[in-house]
Amino acid sequence: MKDYYQILEIHPGARKEIIQNAYRTLAKIFHHDNPEGNADTMLLVNEAYEILMDDEKREEYNRRLGSKQTKDALRNHIHTLELEIQQRERALRLKEAELKRKERELKLKEEEFNEKRDKDKKIRDLKLKHELEDKINSLGDTEIPESKKYKVLREIIRESRFSTRLLVDAFPSANSEMRYFLLQALGEIGYSGTDIYEAGLKDESPAVRAEAAHHAGVLKIKTVSPYLIPLLDDKDKQVKQEACFAAGETGLYEAAEYLVKIAGNKKEETELRVTAIAALGKCGNEKNLSEISVLSQDKNPIIVEAVSKAQFTLNQRLLLKNVFN
Repeated sequence: MKDYYQILEIHPGARKEIIQNAYRTLAKIFHHDNPEGNADTMLLVNEAYEILMDDEKREEYNRRLGSKQTKDALRNHIHTLELEIQQRERALRLKEAELKRKERELKLKEEEFNEKRDKDKKIRDLKLKHELEDKINSLGDTEIPESKKYKVLREIIRESRFSTRLLVDAFPSANSEMRYFLLQALGEIGYSGTDIYEAGLKDESPAVRAEAAHHAGVLKIKTVSPYLIPLLDDKDKQVKQEACFAAGETGLYEAAEYLVKIAGNKKEETELRVTAIAALGKCGNEKNLSEISVLSQDKNPIIVEAVSKAQFTLNQRLLLKNVFN
């Protein structure tokens, strides 16, 4: 749509006098009588003058021009928004590319960090393993004071995550003194592998046999039960006592006959008899209950008290057994 106001170089609100003056000025310039005139431009000037000088035509023209300008403005606005959106999209793509680059860098750094951390951990673990091996081997050194060995033992137990396997591996070739300490460590760690305790129960050293029996009882390792029976007749009193304890804790009913003999033997030390009586309460039967009842007349009050407790424990066990059967 032609912009007559622009052709006449006037403001859209110009009065007719201004329109006339503008027309006369332009006519002098573009009229064909002027050597430098332009017929086509003059036609546009005439057309603009005719429309704008007529009130009705000018009103209609202004209405159409306003509608066109509104549409053009809207179109321009939309175009501007589209350009802005495109610019933002380009900026977002650039940011996204930058973020991906940084993400790749971070991932590489994280992988490097994890690799270094794992490597450092392996080095620390290997160093700790060698240190533990030295500490474990020192337990068999006869020149090291026993007090220092107990200190080393506590350090070994604290590192059970590494030391358990090392302790087990060291056991077969260890001397008796070292086996004694190894069993203490494994027992406190809670290791329940049958092979170690079986070997300990058959060891030549009474201290090792006693330690193995004790921890087998504490950990209730029933699979070593067959190796406990011979120890109930062991010459060493400590071994015998720990075997009684283990028999009770593992529920070794086959040991009841031996326990009754030990409990009734007044030549045995009171502590051993008490242990045997307590074990009977945990692994004995009704027959054993009647067999130890005579001990309630014993002159030793400690024995009488032990029998009372054992009878109560045994009665409770038998009662529960009857309920569930």
